Amino acid sequence: MKLLKLEDLTVEQKIGQLLIARSIAKEDDRNFTMELIKNHALGGVQAFVGPGIKEKVIDPVLAAAEYPIFIAADMERGFQLGEQKIPGNLAIGAMDDPELAYIFAKVTAIQAKKIGYNMIWSPVVDLAPMDAICRIPRCLGSDKRRVTELACAYIKAFADCGIIGSAKHYPSTFDRIEDTHMCEAVSYHTKEELLDICLYPYFEMMDRLGEDMMGIMTGHTRCMNIDPDYPASLSKKCIDIIKERGFKGVTITDSFSMMGVIQKFGNENVLGLAVAAGNDIILPNGRIPLRQTYEYLLKCYRDGMFSEERLNDAVSKVLWAQERTLRKPANTELTQADIDAIERMNRDCICAVTDEGLTPAIDTGKRHLFVILMENNYSGGNPQNGYEIAFTKWWDPGKMAALLKEKFPHSDAIFICEFPSRTQNEKVCYEATKYDDVVYVTFSDSECYLGTDGLTERVCMLMHTMAYHIAAVVHVGNPYAMEKIPHVPRILFGFPSEKCMEYLPRVLAGEMEAKGHMPLSLKLK
Repeated sequence: MKLLKLEDLTVEQKIGQLLIARSIAKEDDRNFTMELIKNHALGGVQAFVGPGIKEKVIDPVLAAAEYPIFIAADMERGFQLGEQKIPGNLAIGAMDDPELAYIFAKVTAIQAKKIGYNMIWSPVVDLAPMDAICRIPRCLGSDKRRVTELACAYIKAFADCGIIGSAKHYPSTFDRIEDTHMCEAVSYHTKEELLDICLYPYFEMMDRLGEDMMGIMTGHTRCMNIDPDYPASLSKKCIDIIKERGFKGVTITDSFSMMGVIQKFGNENVLGLAVAAGNDIILPNGRIPLRQTYEYLLKCYRDGMFSEERLNDAVSKVLWAQERTLRKPANTELTQADIDAIERMNRDCICAVTDEGLTPAIDTGKRHLFVILMENNYSGGNPQNGYEIAFTKWWDPGKMAALLKEKFPHSDAIFICEFPSRTQNEKVCYEATKYDDVVYVTFSDSECYLGTDGLTERVCMLMHTMAYHIAAVVHVGNPYAMEKIPHVPRILFGFPSEKCMEYLPRVLAGEMEAKGHMPLSLKLK
């Protein structure tokens, strides 16, 4: 393994060092990726976490690379191939314990490092004082100081494990409602609001962590009061704020597969604009061939969209970060205490909101009707794959029904879709009359390209029709979804994790306490 030197690289090699290859499952892309790697002309590879990724992608890439190439992925919910299942960022916020945040990131990093990863695009440090699409369960909370404490621990753990972490999605505006995977998003925060609120975690991490604060990922929201013409990822005005504040690490774009940028700026110009704005690493559109992306970026340089000085500055940052991945990690093995802490996170992150004088538990001896929400296209927990997402579904309505039946033997379960049919609605309304009360068990994940991550109007209306008969709601996912439902005497909040899901029925049955503290300011009815 050797370190590359800027002075030894040609322009063609430097251009490649700015890119992350994303779709090497296709033969043409795989062949071109390997060609670039052997020529020292590729910055890194995104390896979507999933079965076989080590053998199919990581091992061949590392075997071909003579230099410390980046092997990168999003791991907001931890390393999903590991034995320790982690409930994600908002659950860490509910625990509100920097030591547990450190362990969360440590467990993720050690497991990922063992199979070859050295860059993780996490944590999300976007604040969440209001609802937003494709964001809330990925956040750490709504309070800037609490989020900062947790994020600092997160980034420090990554650095201690030899991982380049990347805080995102700079500048972390929270007043937008659009999903930038689907369309352009706009923020109207003033510069003062950005500096005082949105960027507070970034500035604090820089001050406290120094060089351990190695990466920032730029988002695609257009900040109208900073730069009305370009989204942050393409805006020199936006990126200069963090650089002038002293950030010395690598600046990485969010995905250019996202419609929030390519609808307006196209697949070619977006690359040149990104480098000119101050980004050092580009996460290109994975839907188009890597060769085409590489040629686009080279053309942007030759057409003068960014200077040789800017190119050299970006490549220097890339080489610096690659060198950092070779440093001996302080943490290489999980301890039993780490494993126990992960289990505690899954168990103790559960939050409850109840009417005065009530506990989160309901009577196990009564006859409850559990109305359990399932996806319209429920696939039984099989992996779901898209251009930008690859994950295993954590929500299993069948498993939840079995767990509830075990704790509430006199009760029954009925399933409805996210968009329940008239037949399903009629059945729920009639069946509810046969039971002592009704308990709704709902979920709302935060996935890109859905356009919303709340409950549908149909589900909310069904709940309104029998609000007087509802004893509890058990909800997993975006807590803000509960702002739309009628008043109910108790709500239990869980977070996206198979293990967390197993503990929820035990809290409802009174066997366990709900020890989590809701990290958001909800306005429940």
